[in-house]
Amino acid sequence: MANSFLRSPHAQCEVLKFTAAGALIPGAFLKKNDCVGIVAAYMPNGAIASGDEVGLYIAAPRIVVPKTQPEVIETGKKLYYNNSTGKVTGVAGSGLYLIGVSTLPGASADTTIEMSLNGKAVTAI
Repeated sequence: MANSFLRSPHAQCEVLKFTAAGALIPGAFLKKNDCVGIVAAYMPNGAIASGDEVGLYIAAPRIVVPKTQPEVIETGKKLYYNNSTGKVTGVAGSGLYLIGVSTLPGASADTTIEMSLNGKAVTAI
């Protein structure tokens, strides 16, 4: 289940465009080659099938994304994407990808956090 949503004007974001190789979930994280981003949710029927042209937000000043629970994350903390859970964490670890920083704090019980998605190519740490 995807629960990401954009809080920045589209014009302030960077979007990669590609053809979907299979079904995708709008609003979900996706690692595409050397980038991690959020699948754009602008398909007319909300579904993304193989062969559809898709946008992937790789940079956004403010976007809300799923976060690991229970974890307290302070504003300005580096955030790492975990490809196996589809969530971000403030704790660096093997196999995680640095994708940006938190722009608001996240409490232990929070399931999402607002962040700045940096749009940089990623390498697992």
